[in-house]
Amino acid sequence: MKVEIMSFGNQQEKLYRIHNDHGMVVDFTNYGARIVNWWLEKNNQKRNIVLGFDRVEEYKEKDPYIGASIGRVAGRVKNGRFWLQNKEFQTNQNEGAHTLHGGENSFESKCWEVKIDEEPNKISLYFFLESPAMENGFPGKLKTTITHTITNQNEWKITYQAMTDTVTLFNPTNHVYFNLDGTFTTTIEEHKLFLAADQYAEVDDQLLPTGKLANVLNSPFDYQEPKGKKIGLGLHSGHPQVRLVNGYDHPFVLQRTPFSEPKAILWDATETVKLKMYTDQPSVVVYTTNQVQASQRMHEGCFQKYSGITLETQHLPDAIHHQGFGDIQLRPTENYFSQTVFKID
Repeated sequence: MKVEIMSFGNQQEKLYRIHNDHGMVVDFTNYGARIVNWWLEKNNQKRNIVLGFDRVEEYKEKDPYIGASIGRVAGRVKNGRFWLQNKEFQTNQNEGAHTLHGGENSFESKCWEVKIDEEPNKISLYFFLESPAMENGFPGKLKTTITHTITNQNEWKITYQAMTDTVTLFNPTNHVYFNLDGTFTTTIEEHKLFLAADQYAEVDDQLLPTGKLANVLNSPFDYQEPKGKKIGLGLHSGHPQVRLVNGYDHPFVLQRTPFSEPKAILWDATETVKLKMYTDQPSVVVYTTNQVQASQRMHEGCFQKYSGITLETQHLPDAIHHQGFGDIQLRPTENYFSQTVFKID
């Protein structure tokens, strides 16, 4: 295995290219601690299975969230307002009245410090960021480490760690978009998906959870078939929740199975590539790029409606406002730790 470092913008923004011993090449950048490319090699042909841009300026101009680390809080916080320890906090409202993905210029827009650790069968990139108290209205000085590890077992491991000096909210994720066909001119409608999830959270017309957890049975949200189900069947089902957001933009409640059992499996259209997802998080947000208004040039084609699918592991969004959605408070006495693994099988 080896790692290369090259420029990805100005002097601060770097690209880190990791090669494993099986022809897999993965690019990360310190701008947003994000994944940029994931190339697989099969029969002397390469395919890039994640969406992204070729220059850091394109992320800034077109979409800052693609492939990025997301925080402090993934998803939307209703009205950007919440109570902690009998005190109300107002956070940056960057999507209408609401706070999206931590507010403006959050994790996705920072240049993170990087440390590289090389071992014979894995290479890890440690990304460090300190968020000052009251940044975007969130209390507490937050120290975060996000580690991206590539292994010779064709794994991409994401480890999240954090500490705070005051009670705050913390619910990170990675906003990776997959298209296993390797060409974004084809959509993910022919991809097959398995999800170990028997409930999903309903959303309203502002993409906020209503608080209702619905059973997936007999609905287009049921992806429990072990061999997977075509995503396009659900996208064109006419279900009221699907119509509301023109696709999927929903949190799924994952079953409490051992970490060693995949919580999700994604297949390309020809079932040539199979991606397994393992996580210790209680939910995954599935988004099928529904809101793209016009195509934009990316690595291998144009980013458009249904070009990719996200698998964003996290606690249920807006958990601070819904009983039973889990606890996303981080306290000074705690060391936050979570891990998600994507593996090409």
